[in-house]
Amino acid sequence: MPDRIEITYQVEKNAKVNFNLKDALRRAGRYMVSSTQRKITKGSFTPISPLTQNLRTGNIGKPLRDTGALLSSISSRVEGDSVIIGTNRAGARINNYGGTITAKNSTGYLWIPANREMKQKLLSVGGSISRLIRLYKSGGFYCRRCGNAFMAFKKGEKPVMLFILKKSIKIPSRPFFYIDDDDDKVIRRMFHVIERSAGSDQDNPQG
Repeated sequence: MPDRIEITYQVEKNAKVNFNLKDALRRAGRYMVSSTQRKITKGSFTPISPLTQNLRTGNIGKPLRDTGALLSSISSRVEGDSVIIGTNRAGARINNYGGTITAKNSTGYLWIPANREMKQKLLSVGGSISRLIRLYKSGGFYCRRCGNAFMAFKKGEKPVMLFILKKSIKIPSRPFFYIDDDDDKVIRRMFHVIERSAGSDQDNPQG
């Protein structure tokens, strides 16, 4: 399920008949997409860890803005009398609320590329840890675990760290999915102006 914010506006029974609810919801949705993107861009977040920073190739020091994919994934849609703002970007929920990622494989460890270069090599073999290890073995290396690291060795060459092994990683909360007081005021004012305009149109019909 994608992470989402819901803004719901219920039309009262005595509302003006020409009040365009869907248009109002679309406007509120566009505003909240912009507001959420602003929170990602301008927010004061817990700094990223040295381990994460060592893997980044984009905005190295900026939380939530490594590639810009999260920022561009924020969208809105109208459903009935609600507008939903959300993202289907993997990792959005745990970044917003925080949490712990625990290894669920047979080894009991999370296999984290040792650095940016190793991350790119892992991507080049389709993200397969076993393929990357086989690649090094085919090049004359022998590989084994050394403490919390998985290393590749070859006679006459400097050892290569392939992965860092961790049983779990704690992700701090970096909230960007919420409606603040300013958002609430803007949305309330938006609906008030639209409803007042609708009433004025009905009271003073043209033609």
